[in-house]
Parts: sequence; C-alpha cells; structure tokens
Amino acid sequence: MSKSDAERGPPAARPPTLVVAGFSLPDQSSHFFNELLGYKTAAEALGWTPKLFVPRTADPGLAAQLAASAVLAPRPALPGFGAGEVAGCLDAFFAAAESLAGLWTAIEADELTSKDAILFPEDHPVLIRAAGLWLDGRAPGYRPAIFFRFVGNPLNSATGQPTAHTPFYRLASRDLRARAAHERVFFLVNNSAMARAVTRVCSRRVFLTPMPKFMPDVPQAAAPKQTTIYIHLNERSGRLLTELSALIRRVLQFDPSIRFMVKFTLNAAARAAPLDRDVAFAVEMIPAEQEPAAYLTNFSRCTLVLLAYEAEPYTVITSGVCAEAVVFGKPIVVPAGTTMALDIANGRGAGIEFASADPEHVAVALIEALRSGPRLQTAARGIAQRTPKEHSCLRVIERMLALARGQHDMEPRYSLGEQIDFGNYCDCRCFMRGGWGETEGWGAWTVGPQAELELRFEETPVEAMRLKVLAHPYLTAGHPRTRVSVSVEGQLMAEWVFAVDDAHGTEPRECEAIIPARSRDAGPLRIAFSVDKPASPLALGLSADRRELGLGVSKLWLSAAGAK
Repeated sequence: MSKSDAERGPPAARPPTLVVAGFSLPDQSSHFFNELLGYKTAAEALGWTPKLFVPRTADPGLAAQLAASAVLAPRPALPGFGAGEVAGCLDAFFAAAESLAGLWTAIEADELTSKDAILFPEDHPVLIRAAGLWLDGRAPGYRPAIFFRFVGNPLNSATGQPTAHTPFYRLASRDLRARAAHERVFFLVNNSAMARAVTRVCSRRVFLTPMPKFMPDVPQAAAPKQTTIYIHLNERSGRLLTELSALIRRVLQFDPSIRFMVKFTLNAAARAAPLDRDVAFAVEMIPAEQEPAAYLTNFSRCTLVLLAYEAEPYTVITSGVCAEAVVFGKPIVVPAGTTMALDIANGRGAGIEFASADPEHVAVALIEALRSGPRLQTAARGIAQRTPKEHSCLRVIERMLALARGQHDMEPRYSLGEQIDFGNYCDCRCFMRGGWGETEGWGAWTVGPQAELELRFEETPVEAMRLKVLAHPYLTAGHPRTRVSVSVEGQLMAEWVFAVDDAHGTEPRECEAIIPARSRDAGPLRIAFSVDKPASPLALGLSADRRELGLGVSKLWLSAAGAK
C-alpha cells in the first residue's frame, strides 16, 4: 500500500464504491460486456460509485461505453500440472500473484474501506490467492468484501474428476483460509451443480446468486406474424455449427411456414458452415454485434428459443441466453442432462429437451415444442411473471451487499440428497475428519477404531434423515467377522455386522441408519463409525500394510427418512 492504514486516519464519509475487475472484454456481443454494463447501472441505481477496470487491450470504444479504466495486465495463465516438473508448476503459481501488482495499485487509489466491495466476475486460483494476500496486509477498517463469481467448472464436466487445474483451486483456497479476514471473501455460484463442485474442490462455503444479466426496460416488439424460432449458437454448439441447414430443413418439412432467427457468437461464426440455398429463404441472420437493447429485442420477436448447444459443458455451468429467454417468457428447447434441463424440471423454465446435438434429435424436440406451443407459451409467461428481473445484475449486487453485512463461517456445506464419492479426493475430503485412510480409486478405509465425518447444512433439515453407505467391510479368512457402530453426536444410531460367510461375503453392500429429527439450530452433523476389531493386513500375514482397516466406504448420502 502507498501508506499505512494508521497514516490514513478514519475513513472519509462518501458513497460506498463497487470495484469490478473484468479481465475478459472480447466484444460487445459477449456476456462479459452485458454483465459489466449491468453492474455499472445497478451500482448507480443503489447509490454506489462503480469503478470498472478492464484490460489494457480492450477496445477503447467498449471501455468508454462502460466508463471503465483500461489498466489491467493480461490475466495470469490458469495454472495446471502438465508434463513439466511439479516444483516448477508450484513455483509459477506462487509467483504469479506478483503480476497483479497493477490491479491492486489501481484499487488502492480509491482507498477502499470495509464498506466497499470488489467483484471479480470470473474465478481464477491466482486471483483468489492474491486477494487473500492483499486483505492480509490491511487493517480491519480497510478490508472491503471481495466476491468471486465461478463461471467455469473446476472439475472435468464429463467425468466429475479433477483436471490438471483442479489442485490449484484447492491450494488457493487453502492459502486464503490461512489469511486474516478470509471470511471477507465470498465464492458465488449460479446453480446447485456448480455449488457442489466448487464447495468440494475448494473445501469452502459457496453462496447461490442469480445469473447476472443486464436487463434494461426493452419495449416489447409486436408478436411475430409467423411462428419464429430463435436459434442461438456458440463455440459449444458442436456439429450444429456445420449441420444447421439439415436441422432447419427437417423443421420446414414439418411446417414450411416457420421462420428462423439465427445468431452466432463471434467465435462460433468463423466455424459455421454457410446455410444451404434451399433453407436460407426462411432465415434471418442476427448480427453477432448488437447494442444490448437490440439484442434483447430478439427474444420478444420470436415464438420459442433453441439453445443449440452440446450438453457436456452445461452439466455444471449456467447459460446466460437461457436466463434471458426465461425472463422474456419464451419456451426453450435445450440439451438434456444440463442445468437448463434442470430448470425446466424444477419449474424455472418451460420447454423441451433434446437427447443430443444430432440435427435429427434437435428437430424432433423442436417439432414437439411447436405441437405443444399453447401449453408451453402459457407456462413460460407464468414463470416470467413470477420471477421478474430475477437474473438482473441489480439482484446479484443486492445479494452481495446482504452477504457483506453479515457474519459467515466459510465451512463447506452439504445438501440433502447429494452423494459423496469417497473415491474422488476432491469430492469427499472436505467432510472427512480423523480416522480415514488415503483416497483410493474405489473409496477409502477407516483406519483404527473410529473414523468421523462432519456435515454442515445451509438449512438444517428438521425431519428424520436416512443415512446410506455403500460399504466394503474388511473381511478375510483370518478376520471373518466385524461390527461397525454408527453414532451421531455420541448417540448410537445403528450397528452393522459383517461376516465372511453371510449373503454378501466380502462384496460391497448398501447399509442404512436412521438419524432422528434435529432442531433447526442444531450444529454440524457429526457421524462416527466405530469398528470393534480393526485388523491390519500385516498382522494377518497378507501384506506389509500396517493400517488397521475396518470399513471401506465408496459412496455415502443422506436423504429424508421418508424418501425411498
């Protein structure tokens, strides 16, 4: 800092400041521009002073529209363990915070206090660690709340397993936890799938917020005279970028009067195949670059919206275009197995799913949506009326300010019904306390007489819960029988007896215990597994393994006791 906190004296009275550090600003059509503009507008509406920082390389015209300072150096590369030396990767990670000196210099020019806030619209391990270091050097009255919005999956979207980058999210979060005022740093996510991934990878509490979008008051265009399908394609659209003509042709065979509005993002447009002549007559191409109001008007001009994406990237991440379509009361056609499909299932959107990005599968779903048009349109309008402006940047900032005013512990949370995979280090270790062995591909052993778990809930369930465990008892010819006692807060819940000659033998089996109802203000749920006679392979003459093994756990989950 340019001068110590003691030299500053008491903070001067002024409106609070919201600093937004947007390292991504590729073009006006991107979500990033829309989001930054929304934060600026929302902060002003709340009486805050917005200060936006964008890359030095940003288009000067875009920076001017945002009244942003183009001062940011390029964001550090996402760290990851590759083929190189591990020590070298770690050294690079810890040194990367130095490249952000210009960011903190720009931020410190405003002499921020604990009444102010800093928002990073994208997550990054280096930024997380750097934020902790910066707060650590500031006095309590000069520690603004810092928010990171997680937009990418820290795990492999297809497998749920760690990637080369995953350990650095965990390392950054662990480093943050060791810093003073780490509880002033908040991780924000847009959906429950992302919440699970980030919570468990970072071993830190996360907070749900709406998908932030800039939603100005846009006059409704006249309803289309013909049924019109708005198709949105991006770099995640896969084969639909090159086979869009086949999709449109198939829908026109169903109804030749249908018309289409097609919008490619800039990155996707370069990879897309030209439309065939026999279908081009039915298509209006929407420019990749549009003013925000003109872009949003696209939704009021259509009958339904097709999110022409492959499923995998969206198993965890949220689609901003989907959020916009829902706000405008439009039925949606989306890939199955995604957060968008989950919105439909949970009544936060009305529409139809397609099985894959095969043009035929998508066309079948579109035709089904067209046949169900009146029903879907009525449902979509009802959802839009119940959730006005739900995905606005204003709503997000209001949520941030409420969090900043409160006191929060940052222990990771568990949600009822979620499965914990003991064969995935990043999925289980944040809940494990003493008595567990190393994570192996199948799961983890209890080691010694007792192993413990600690689960915290955002809202403690008040009904009885059913604990289920996919268990592997440690049984051999020389150790043919064992008993495991399951306790909660020292109270016995169940006893599981395993024998080598029972129906399951040494095979895994599902075990259960009922946990009685607890009060709403109950603390963490502490579960203990006590093994009466753990045994080591070494003592049994089977191997050199000295660990005293008892119960192997592959999966564990809690549900309401009444659920099947």
